[in-house]
Amino acid sequence: MIFLLPFKVISIIFILIFFNVIFLTQENLNKSKNIINNQLEVFDKKFKTDRDKILTMVIQEKKSIAEKKLSEQNSLKEKTIVKKKLNKNLGKVMIESLPPNIQQYFVQYGVYKTKKNLIELERLIENKLKSKFKNINLLIIQDKKNGLYRLVLPTNKISFANDVCKYSKSQKFECYVKK
Repeated sequence: MIFLLPFKVISIIFILIFFNVIFLTQENLNKSKNIINNQLEVFDKKFKTDRDKILTMVIQEKKSIAEKKLSEQNSLKEKTIVKKKLNKNLGKVMIESLPPNIQQYFVQYGVYKTKKNLIELERLIENKLKSKFKNINLLIIQDKKNGLYRLVLPTNKISFANDVCKYSKSQKFECYVKK
């Protein structure tokens, strides 16, 4: 029994230390949980404010981009409206005859009875030719004698007239050069 006493004492000491360690670690664990929770709350508040700032910046940036796109689209619409008006005006320009003292060459795209078909053809031809030739202005000439309309491109150089006619034929628009 004497021999067992130190084992009993040691076991009691061990049990006391074990329970003290458990209780102390639980207290420390609770304290550390509280500290972590407090830090998480602070971090969460900072995150929310930073997130709100970033979201407002992103929304403002998207609004400014949308406004820029809208203004660009409006300016493009205005330009296309202006182009359409110019095309309509070109379709309405009718010259009875050109002065005889000017020596010019013409690329003629045909003779038509109605102006409606001629205006549509004018738009098609101008769209095709503007990609290669920058300064193209087609004219509609009305012959007073028989009331026919002609679609012509006046120029001073026969080489330019031949080039335009050759390109037009490659685009499947019949034409011929006339003096």
